[in-house]
Amino acid sequence: QDYDALAQSLKAQSGTVVLVWEHKAMDNILKALGVKAHGMKWGDADFDSIWVVSFKNGKPKLSTDTEGLHPAGACAF
Repeated sequence: QDYDALAQSLKAQSGTVVLVWEHKAMDNILKALGVKAHGMKWGDADFDSIWVVSFKNGKPKLSTDTEGLHPAGACAF
């Protein structure tokens, strides 16, 4: 739960870093990274989204993508 330390560690890395985390913590991680998410929320039933934080000239930018997963009709979350 030390999001500031996590953010500092991520910012110290170079290249691509993949972070897998509980979706409910994303707001705190984005805030610690300095990202303004403008009310974006990661829903409980969303298993397809990818949030990408990139830095240009030290400023964070959030973009989104999807994996393209399509669970079977009988799949219960």
